[in-house]
Amino acid sequence: MRASCYTDGGKDGIDLFYARFLYTVSDVIVFVTKEDAKIQSELTRVLEWASKAVHKSVNHPSRKTLIIVRNMPSDLHDPRLYDSKELKRLYLDNDDYPKLWEESSILRDFVNEYNGKKDRSFIDRITSNERFYKALFNEITCCYVPHRGKVKGNPQELFLQYRRLRGTIEDSVRVGLQLRAESVMQYNVPALTHILNRAFEHFTTSEQPFDFYLAARRDNPNPHSMGEHVANFLRHVHETEAKGNSDMAEMTNDAISIALLVFTHRNFSEGKLDTYLLNWSDSKVILLIQSGPSQ
Repeated sequence: MRASCYTDGGKDGIDLFYARFLYTVSDVIVFVTKEDAKIQSELTRVLEWASKAVHKSVNHPSRKTLIIVRNMPSDLHDPRLYDSKELKRLYLDNDDYPKLWEESSILRDFVNEYNGKKDRSFIDRITSNERFYKALFNEITCCYVPHRGKVKGNPQELFLQYRRLRGTIEDSVRVGLQLRAESVMQYNVPALTHILNRAFEHFTTSEQPFDFYLAARRDNPNPHSMGEHVANFLRHVHETEAKGNSDMAEMTNDAISIALLVFTHRNFSEGKLDTYLLNWSDSKVILLIQSGPSQ
């Protein structure tokens, strides 16, 4: 069953679904443009896209980086735009730009809702384009890749800018990884694959925020009985062993062996007199199990 916000909107519904899914699971968003004259309208579309998804995840660091790439424009070529700060000033800090949310009902509704939060202090409210960017993205940076026709005789310029773009993306990804390393939500490849599948399923059927914590622990529910506690404990022990920590696994194996021997001694009257020598926490434990009924 699909959520009504996607099924009733046609192409807009599909765009909404992918906006929420991609924004939620991505660390870096790359926006490519080539016409400076349309940058304001195109940037508004990107902000609309992000505003539909920015509050659609919980229990996960939401620190997205937006990279605006001026890619092979056919008009103006200015080497000064290789400087990301200069390009950012042109695209984002232009004083001629009005408040971007004033011309968009989607952004206007987002700003009104954002500023209307009871716990939102006045200093944190959106009152300028700069604050608006911060509400949607942790960082916005720019990169200019020139048209090959504009750098004839200097192909190294094109190569250097492509390399700079790659470096910008890699640096942004590392920032995202570092933020997650400081949180409790860290994943290996199988866990991340599981979470991506869960996110896709979630946004297909629900308009609620995606909870990374619940998705990550789907296969690790809260135990409700002693048997479930033991099963959970054993799974954690052997996962730890797979990561190279064998001491805990050896200790657990010894403890289980002792428990089984004690259980056998208490509940079974038949058997032979056996002596078991077990290594447990660097000490020797000797158990004698006497055959015949207990005295």
